[in-house]
Amino acid sequence: MAYTFAAAWCVSQLLLPVTCLEELLQGGSSEPLPPLGFLGALQGHKTAIYALAISEQGRLASGAKDGALSLWNLTSAVAGGSQSFSKTKKFKGHSKGITALAFAPDPDGASELLISGSADNTSRIWDASSGKLLQVIAHPRTVFGVAARPRQKASESVELATACWDGVARTFGVNSGVPKAELVGHQGGLYAVAYSQFDHSLLATASADRTVKIWDVDKGELLWTLRGHGDHVTSVDWSPAAGVPVLASGGWDRKFRLWEIPLQEVKACRETGQCSADLVPRKVARHPQLVWRVAFSPTGARVAACHGAVGQSPTVVIYDVDTGRVVRRLGRHKDTPLTIAYSPSGHYLVSAGMDRKIHLYDAHALSDDMPQGDLDDEEERMKWLQDITDYRKELNGTLKVENESSAQGNESEATHPWMPHPMSGMAAFM
Repeated sequence: MAYTFAAAWCVSQLLLPVTCLEELLQGGSSEPLPPLGFLGALQGHKTAIYALAISEQGRLASGAKDGALSLWNLTSAVAGGSQSFSKTKKFKGHSKGITALAFAPDPDGASELLISGSADNTSRIWDASSGKLLQVIAHPRTVFGVAARPRQKASESVELATACWDGVARTFGVNSGVPKAELVGHQGGLYAVAYSQFDHSLLATASADRTVKIWDVDKGELLWTLRGHGDHVTSVDWSPAAGVPVLASGGWDRKFRLWEIPLQEVKACRETGQCSADLVPRKVARHPQLVWRVAFSPTGARVAACHGAVGQSPTVVIYDVDTGRVVRRLGRHKDTPLTIAYSPSGHYLVSAGMDRKIHLYDAHALSDDMPQGDLDDEEERMKWLQDITDYRKELNGTLKVENESSAQGNESEATHPWMPHPMSGMAAFM
């Protein structure tokens, strides 16, 4: 057992196996064998988990297909030296699946706010401490992404952004709930939205039209359009590291991309309006299945991406941002992981998805965790396919009106930019 574990760790560290094993197993190294880093699985959801978020105060929020929104306490387990993480609250209000989550500071500074997006065409703002619903913001379609704008001063008002399936990104003041800006330009529904830590006025959006767009949210202007994905772009995230702005994206073309915007390009674009139309990714990595989510670590040194499909190997992959190399693989999920998140403290990496479990990892650990799960039986496989069918219905539930309009304009469903690419259809899951 020790030999197997040590061998796996040596390989994960890209060290010479023989030398590394001799040092580890014969006492030549004073360093103990590092742990696998798996801290436990949080269970309680009855349906697939679509969204996760972790707050500065150690709260973990999880949202599921059935509209269940739960809050878990991570800090009590740390303080008590235990790995028993408890569910503290359930938020009731959404009538359909929870598709997006984010935390934001309370404008009064007394608590934290939890922002949720849903297939019931609303985003909601909750008091994270009491569970009280503070505000409901109606949208035309499903809200697949929410984000809170970073604040430079505690006195600044709280702003949130939403990514809606009508193709429009909207920003709101938390106190008013009135739209501050509507960013129109995508030719397809939106999956994700993210504020830059480098420049808080920069907002990135990921779309079914196969592009990522970067906006000046204060001016309501489009700055850059990032092209290259061959299918729906399902996720986008900014690196929090200072220096050159770095952006990660992933999508149904099974590609993970790292984009870097040179500082001189940022300056020229912001000062003269001369924004490059041909930015290319610094790193492109191919995944064996559809990429559902990307997330940077708090330092910006690593970025995680999750992928999976029916009958394949659902996996969370962690990249080194500087080298672009894979440094860790986590394959404990039996079904597709749809969402991942790092804690702001940097201690935890969490993942969740179709198997209804939240997996909690030590984010500092370096070793892989790739246990071999049992094969799905026919009943499990059919449930898998039904979950995916339901998920796709939520994604494409608003297509009927658009497709009817397209038919009047002699545009077929097959060529409509909001329709999934054929490789994103059920065949990709078989």
